Amino acid sequence: MKSLTTNFYTFFLIVFTSTSIFASTIDSLQEKLSDTFEPHQRGELMLQLGKKFIAVDMDRAMDYTSDGIMLYEENKNDQLLGELYNLKGNIYLYKGQSYKAREAYFNAIQQFRKIKNKELEVRSQTNLCQIYQQEKNYSKALAEYEKAIATVKELSEDIQNELLPHLYLNKGTLYDELNEPEKAIHLFNQVIRMCKNESQLIMKSKALHNLSNQYANQKRFEDALEVLKASYEIKQKLNDERGEINSLVAFAHIASQQGQLKKAEKFYLKAIEQADEVNSPVDLKNVYYGLSTFFEANGHTQKAFQYFKEYKKASDELLQQRYSKGIADLEQNQIKALEKIQLLHEKEEQQTIIIILTCLFIGIIAIILMVLRVQRLKMINAKQNEEKANIARELETVEHQYTQEQNKVLQSQVEFKDKELTTNIMHLMQQNELINKVSEELLSIDSELDSNNKKKIRSIVYNLQNANQGEVWKELEYRFEQVHSDFFDKLHQKFPSLSPNEKKLCAFLKLNLSTKDISNITHQSVKSIQVARYRLRRKLEINNTDVDFQTFFDNISYNEK
Repeated sequence: MKSLTTNFYTFFLIVFTSTSIFASTIDSLQEKLSDTFEPHQRGELMLQLGKKFIAVDMDRAMDYTSDGIMLYEENKNDQLLGELYNLKGNIYLYKGQSYKAREAYFNAIQQFRKIKNKELEVRSQTNLCQIYQQEKNYSKALAEYEKAIATVKELSEDIQNELLPHLYLNKGTLYDELNEPEKAIHLFNQVIRMCKNESQLIMKSKALHNLSNQYANQKRFEDALEVLKASYEIKQKLNDERGEINSLVAFAHIASQQGQLKKAEKFYLKAIEQADEVNSPVDLKNVYYGLSTFFEANGHTQKAFQYFKEYKKASDELLQQRYSKGIADLEQNQIKALEKIQLLHEKEEQQTIIIILTCLFIGIIAIILMVLRVQRLKMINAKQNEEKANIARELETVEHQYTQEQNKVLQSQVEFKDKELTTNIMHLMQQNELINKVSEELLSIDSELDSNNKKKIRSIVYNLQNANQGEVWKELEYRFEQVHSDFFDKLHQKFPSLSPNEKKLCAFLKLNLSTKDISNITHQSVKSIQVARYRLRRKLEINNTDVDFQTFFDNISYNEK
């Protein structure tokens, strides 16, 4: 591996050079676009600009792509229109909008079928397969992969060598998800045999890595290590640092399965060190989680808890980053929507001015042409008023659709926060169960100790459980109020006589936690929780009804709104 200094200078030189080339290329293309008026040439330039901007500015890439599609729909160029639709699908896929990406890929495939270009058709079809696979529609994905492979086999040998390894690799991962290891192994081996060129090394390393996972799952550790080493060497050769981290984690997993605990820990720590070097929070989170489960499985609860906290910290940071990006994207979308509405208003004003001028002109003509023109003018005015009414109705429809889209976005944000809250509760419950397990293990040796040590052990267990209970409730209350900010206020307004513990129980029931889950969190017996639930039903005046807690609390929130 190269030294850190050499890597730094190499990276700086590559970034500086590629940035300069990229900027000059973009400027050159934009200059050509401003000087070109021929539709076909403008469309090609828009396609090139869309491809250039997709890596740095999704919105500008989408603007160029959408403009190109509008241009070619008017001027009829099926191949370039298909390529633009395919690029539009890629942009939506990167943005995580799979349903829009699927629609764009369908349009691209239709355009390519018109001109019978099977190579471009199968490229869009491959992207469509990946969407089906991401959506867990495995039967549809498998059928589409079969169609794509059959189509590629009808093409030239060069195109087969380029596209078949990619299709086989994706199909192999699909069989892995379907838990059909023999089929997955067969396909990964096919990819490895087909990847003979330097340009296919990345795909070969992926196939080797996936093959290693299959062997490890079958306890064929020697075979797994052999192919994993080959994959790791390719990643080192290509300076694929994130790929190296994945390989190190895979080495650690195999060593752990073989009972080589020190060796496994060494691989995990090396993976953390490399993830720190490349500043990859996603890889750090995954490695910390692997270390936590590794130590927990081997009885090292303290280290397991330590790495679990690191995993939780990294996970929270990633969630915060994604949340911030989502808010920024939402604000950007709102600004664009407002700009579109403003543009519509400006067009309406222009149309109104044009209509007024037209009416004046028609009025002058009407005076000259006397009575015969008056009737014609009335007909024209009636038609224009109808057009204005249609425009107003269309604008109302657009505004209604926009409001619905905004409501969907807000609803998805609430659902995301609910999922986040549920995830945090599960993490807290796992943490609580870990502490309970430690407490039980301490109490299990109680009989082997003298009275002095017995008191100390029991005191430690008592303090640990009580301190943990407070921490769990504080964390749960904080997360709960982030999602249901006004729940306690509304509850207090309607039932001011509820005690703090009863309010806590209301929060647990609002989250639809079972009696056993509440018992685990509060360290109370199941019977105590059942009694508390019965008393709470009486206080809430629903003890003689069939209304459950979840429905009751939902109705409180809804009625207050």
